[in-house]
Amino acid sequence: MTWDETCPARLSRFVPLRGERVLVTPDTEEDHVERWSEDLFKERVAKELFDETSDMSREDLQSVRELAFLCEGVFRTVERVQTVRSKIERLRKSVSKTVQDVADEALEELTEIESDLELANSRRGRFLRFANDYVQELYVTLRADAALAGVSMGSHPQLEQLMVVGSVADAAALSKVADLLGRFPPGVPVMFQVLVDCTPSA
Repeated sequence: MTWDETCPARLSRFVPLRGERVLVTPDTEEDHVERWSEDLFKERVAKELFDETSDMSREDLQSVRELAFLCEGVFRTVERVQTVRSKIERLRKSVSKTVQDVADEALEELTEIESDLELANSRRGRFLRFANDYVQELYVTLRADAALAGVSMGSHPQLEQLMVVGSVADAAALSKVADLLGRFPPGVPVMFQVLVDCTPSA
């Protein structure tokens, strides 16, 4: 697998690096397992925002349920985010302070969702998907070798590069990583920031 910006990559598990987030979908629905990267792009408003409490009036409960209905499901387009935001802003003008607080939190989440949708559809988002997919192919191999337990891989925070970071006990362990990348070249530059322990053995 190599990086091709024109081809949307299958999403997969990823070893996070420097706050990068990643998303994953299964190869088939039957093969679905929970993966680390399912939260790369925020797509839903948290249901917990609309929890009902005993101190809410009947009118408050009705308004909170209306907010929950508006925010239900997955947001796949910026247009839907904007439509729901407009409806919440209108509703917010005629409700209590309690419901306004709930509406404000929902609006904050919608802003985050809109930002993530824009990222998901950008070149950077497509590269993150590729990086996720590529790293998953190597992850099991890396973690199966105790000598590589201190090594992580991920995408560069700004560039279309992969990064290998961490520490290893000796140069031989570092060579294992380089060999793995040589056998499965990603098609993008790979930056190494791996500390090799050069302390003489007793």
